[in-house]
Amino acid sequence: CKLRILPFLGTDMDFATVQMYYSTNNIKAKADAGLILAAAGLLLAFLYQIFINNLLLIGEKRFFMESHSYNKTMISKIFFLFKLRCLCRPAWIMFCRTLFQTLWNLTIVGGIIKHYEYSMIPFILAENPQISRRDAFFLSKQLTSHNKWKLFLLDLSFAGWVLLSVFT
Repeated sequence: CKLRILPFLGTDMDFATVQMYYSTNNIKAKADAGLILAAAGLLLAFLYQIFINNLLLIGEKRFFMESHSYNKTMISKIFFLFKLRCLCRPAWIMFCRTLFQTLWNLTIVGGIIKHYEYSMIPFILAENPQISRRDAFFLSKQLTSHNKWKLFLLDLSFAGWVLLSVFT
């Protein structure tokens, strides 16, 4: 049984050929849609990491620093960057921190050292969100210059709790 498809082109195709043609195009369309959705998801995750997660991390550090000094610190201090409308510079510095850390992680030992060297950047930004990128990295390096081993031991002291949380 031959179907006359596109009679103006004079193309004759049987039913199986037509079905195969449309199913192949349908698979390609689904694959293309899947790639577009994956790319959109990665872009949204990237933007979330930069503009929400990193800024809330700075706000968390601000809350802890203020609760150490003052008795009644409101939880709304976590959103202080959003209230100040000071988002671009801290987001840029935290993005650079993430980028540099990722590049240093390609070297195993350098990644561990730089993890502790960059660990004070959120605290520095919590105190002064208008600081420049170079100054934030410099201050973090100065603050951790003889304390990287102590920070490592502090992280190591929580290893038991992390292991326990995996099993619960």
